[in-house]
Amino acid sequence: MKIDYTFYPSATVGESNGKTMVVNPYGGLFLKWYDHEFHLGRMEELRRADALAWCKENLPVETGYETLFKILEKED
Repeated sequence: MKIDYTFYPSATVGESNGKTMVVNPYGGLFLKWYDHEFHLGRMEELRRADALAWCKENLPVETGYETLFKILEKED
């Protein structure tokens, strides 16, 4: 397991089914949730394509996630 103590979320993209998508200042996308079986918070870094697929499946367009992904694409 990789532990990154420098993680600093800059914005919440959206929440659905107990999971929260966040983006850090460097454009990294993370999915955070609470694991009730182990009683601890979990976080997984996602590739951009996987994060976009999760957003399309779980978030309404009104959250503005499409704009975020367009901005991230331009910065590459």
